[in-house]
Amino acid sequence: MENSSDQNYPPPRRLLNPYGSLQQPNLHEKSVFQRPSFENSLLYYTGSLYLTGAILGGAKGTIEGIMAAERGDTINIRVNRILNAGGHVGSKYGNSLGVLGFLFQVMESGIIYYRDGNDGISSSVLAGLGAGAIYKARSGPRSAALAGVIGGLAAAGAKQAVPVIQRYVTF
Repeated sequence: MENSSDQNYPPPRRLLNPYGSLQQPNLHEKSVFQRPSFENSLLYYTGSLYLTGAILGGAKGTIEGIMAAERGDTINIRVNRILNAGGHVGSKYGNSLGVLGFLFQVMESGIIYYRDGNDGISSSVLAGLGAGAIYKARSGPRSAALAGVIGGLAAAGAKQAVPVIQRYVTF
């Protein structure tokens, strides 16, 4: 005869585990950070720098449009002047920074590929130097060298700022 105390409790149920069938990384190589693909990095750098340039240039153009307003202008003419100036300067800055982002990413990916995946600060500095130099190459060697140095310093500063930002800003 069964124990009467077993009848008071329902049989144990198996809990649903939606992650039970997923594989967990067995090797250390699979669990470490992997660099984004070439296409993802290209879209990220080009798009984010284009957007930054468009916003900053649009703000600068809007201010220029406000300052260029003349005394006898109607409201429609003032608004048109402000919008035209903001759009013109915004697209100019956006295109310039988008091209710089494109050049930087292509050079950085090429340097990392050439160095067999060694992704350090030197790769970013060299890519910034090359991108700045190529971007200003038509202006002459002095301008290209100066733009290369500025690009290298900007890349080094951005690379060093990322850990600081990640430490103090939570997303």
